[in-house]
Amino acid sequence: MKAIYYIAADLFGYSYKHYQEKVSMNHIRFTKYMPDAIRTLRKGIHQGWTNQKIATAIDMPIEKVDDWKAMYELYADLHDDDHLGRFFVDSVKADIEKLQIKISASDQNKLIHALAYRLMDLDFKLEANDECLKDYGDYFRFGIEDDHE
Repeated sequence: MKAIYYIAADLFGYSYKHYQEKVSMNHIRFTKYMPDAIRTLRKGIHQGWTNQKIATAIDMPIEKVDDWKAMYELYADLHDDDHLGRFFVDSVKADIEKLQIKISASDQNKLIHALAYRLMDLDFKLEANDECLKDYGDYFRFGIEDDHE
């Protein structure tokens, strides 16, 4: 998938798999409109546009522009590194910041370390059961909050 699609998925809140499925269907919202909004946002940031100019250019409420600029800065560089381990760590850090979770850098690193171990454990169990992570996509996207209440 193109880097612009990854960034669009991050900013618009889609999983990469879902975004890729829509791109594969040539869905214009995913192949043109969302990437164009990201390109325009990037141009506005780099050229020092006002928030009003950015909001008008991408048809967004002005109140959301600062958040989008911050999210772009968080996610734009994630896809430049081919090391997927660093991608995972950096993307979790970006998500923690995006969600405005207040946590010290030390605790953030401990949390990411624990998540990475659980990710490896999940991979082990999936492989042992001849299953794939995508088999649980809907659960991770829609079912986590309600599962143990």
